[in-house]
Amino acid sequence: MIIGTIILLSILLTGGGADPGLFPEDFEDQVKDVVKDKDVRGVLKDSAKDADKAAKAYNKSLEKFKKDMIKIDRDYDSTPDDFSNLVQGILDERENTLDAILETRRTLKENLTEEQWEQAFRDESKDD
Repeated sequence: MIIGTIILLSILLTGGGADPGLFPEDFEDQVKDVVKDKDVRGVLKDSAKDADKAAKAYNKSLEKFKKDMIKIDRDYDSTPDDFSNLVQGILDERENTLDAILETRRTLKENLTEEQWEQAFRDESKDD
């Protein structure tokens, strides 16, 4: 019971995982279609990869956090500081991940016009 409550609390505190699929699967091809400058395409591609990498790393850390939370919960000698330190660590990592994602968004907006943005992020499944 306590373990389930703590896991739920941990998920609520951390906001769940970051989506490693932040961009459409064919994002790189779509950018290639709408951005003719090869250097700009490279910047956009690298930035998108950085955000996806940060999201995947955060999700991996979140899984470790959940396991560590259970371990601390089961340890009779655990202290409130043990819990606080664990939660603070994952919150710090979440903030860093969000910073990376927002930096990618800033880079994209600096290098894409609104029309290019719409084309790069189009959802082709809705075209059917």
